Amino acid sequence: VYIMSLGKVLVVDDNAINLAVMKGLLKKTGMQVETALSGIDCLQMIKGTEYDLIFMDHLMPEMDGVETLQKMKNFPLHKNVDTPVIVLTANAVTGAREQYIEQGFSDYLSKPVDVKLLEEVILRFLPTEMVKFQ
Repeated sequence: VYIMSLGKVLVVDDNAINLAVMKGLLKKTGMQVETALSGIDCLQMIKGTEYDLIFMDHLMPEMDGVETLQKMKNFPLHKNVDTPVIVLTANAVTGAREQYIEQGFSDYLSKPVDVKLLEEVILRFLPTEMVKFQ
């Protein structure tokens, strides 16, 4: 299944290789992908740009994904108040998904990201009118 969408996605990760991998996985979708190397960059970017989905790494220096998400929720002067935020993490232990959802994330993907699961998440959270199948 190839999803084609005109959606706009933000990927937040402190590791440039991880950002490149996610951009590669998302390239087939046709979505516009922007990246941020930190939670601080993310908070700056969401002020001026509305995204359809945000993928955020959990473990980042200075401000991790959980802290960044809390700041997004507690400081809603931005264009992404209702944007789904999916955490990216190597923490694939049992119960991790529930833990992240309790912390306010919309969903969770474990690293390395499986392209099929990524597509499922995109389909779950993107408005249906934005999705075309090819």
